[in-house]
Amino acid sequence: AMNSREIKKSDFTRYTIYSLWDTYRNVHPMLALLYPKQQLDMVRSIVGMYQDGGWLPKWEQVGRETYNMNGDPSVPVIVDSYLKGMKDFNVNAAYEGMIIQATNIEKGNKLRPGLYQYLKYGYIPNDDKGIYFVPGPASTTMEYAFADWTIARMAESLGKHEDAKEFYRRAGFYKNVFDPSSGYFRGRLKNGEFHLPFDTLVWEESYEEGNAWHYNFMVPHDQQGLMQLMGGEKKYTERLQRLFDGGHYMMGNEPDIAYPYLFNYVKNEEWRSQKTVRAILRQNYSNSLSGMIGDDDCGTMSAWAICAMIGLYPVCPASNHYAITSPVFKKITIKTDAQFYSGRDFVIEAPNSSETNIYIGSMTRNGTKTDSYFLDHSDLVKGGTLGMKLSIQPGKNKDGTVN
Repeated sequence: AMNSREIKKSDFTRYTIYSLWDTYRNVHPMLALLYPKQQLDMVRSIVGMYQDGGWLPKWEQVGRETYNMNGDPSVPVIVDSYLKGMKDFNVNAAYEGMIIQATNIEKGNKLRPGLYQYLKYGYIPNDDKGIYFVPGPASTTMEYAFADWTIARMAESLGKHEDAKEFYRRAGFYKNVFDPSSGYFRGRLKNGEFHLPFDTLVWEESYEEGNAWHYNFMVPHDQQGLMQLMGGEKKYTERLQRLFDGGHYMMGNEPDIAYPYLFNYVKNEEWRSQKTVRAILRQNYSNSLSGMIGDDDCGTMSAWAICAMIGLYPVCPASNHYAITSPVFKKITIKTDAQFYSGRDFVIEAPNSSETNIYIGSMTRNGTKTDSYFLDHSDLVKGGTLGMKLSIQPGKNKDGTVN
């Protein structure tokens, strides 16, 4: 006899093909800003997968879970949209799904393999694979810590303070795979020792699609904490600059995709982000058949280029802030969707932008001088103007520091 299958009719557009390990980093935050209606339907689709199948997706392909890649990447997507005000989905079901995946240490949790070890040791050891193979135990620990931070953000927003406290605690687990003697995140064994041999250039078993350099700053939610681990702002800046100068940055892959913007976290070093972003755009993107670096990964490389060109990047999903760099256009108008936001235009003006004028000399927000290199989503969607005066070289302050 033929199996009968229930056919459901959705009252929203159902989306499929979620390459979430890639797209959580910039595609969905960008869509939340520019196309909130479509992004809301994408969140509804993700939550619908949990309601239909019992798990939120990891890498869903035409109605089938592939379990590819690592982390818990649907969670930042849902939380990012929710915190930006897209709340018209089944929030209770979404939250329930997040908590199940983040706490269920039974054999059936294929979405968070290694969760038992993660909770037992505070990291996933290289020498305790558990029931399911864990790709890149060090980098999976880091991905779980970030997903846990986004759950804490959601819990806080929903008034679930005990959950928030617990998940903020877990968000610090990334520190457990940091090796202070070398300044890198590394695979670690059950006995606490770090995995050997260690070579910063090798794509070895501790990491998912990358090496120690590619994961050196992969803590979107706590760059200040990472700065402390590295020994302060100066050492953090030097290490980050060395990553680019030494050719260790890999634009065609995802773990380090936000790194060019991280100089913004250090006062007076923001010019390095402006320089680096423009250089990467120039080197890796062109109007030709081979005009994009790597696989687009369901829009991730394209989204990076769009954000880089307009000078706003969602450097930490679910934080609601964008890192600011210099745009390649003289004027950009972001039309905010009145159904979700104020409906008023947000305009970025950089009248003297050019191939050589890549440094931000000064900025104004609605006509008032500002020196913040981050923009909050709630301010952006009210509409208004961000004005920039660009220059050919980084300006110097009276005390000799660069602005």
